[in-house]
Amino acid sequence: KNKKVNPFQNNRVSEILSQIIPNGERNQLVSATPEWKRLQKHADYIKGTHLKDLLKDPVRSDTLYATHDGVYLDYTRNRITLETMKLLN
Repeated sequence: KNKKVNPFQNNRVSEILSQIIPNGERNQLVSATPEWKRLQKHADYIKGTHLKDLLKDPVRSDTLYATHDGVYLDYTRNRITLETMKLLN
């Protein structure tokens, strides 16, 4: 009698997503994924690293930036490494 009805059940977006995301993974929290666990472990490791030490790495400084339409985004002022970016991709 109290059957839950998904309002998006017949939604086109839901149909498209069901083709992209397998049923078993659709309701999984991102924090339960192996990717999240690896990122969390990395965050615990990098927490002990001081930003001044990260800024000394020339490869990191030459890599952690992006430009778009004349806007320069400098990621070096964040406590991230090339490994962090790899894990986020």
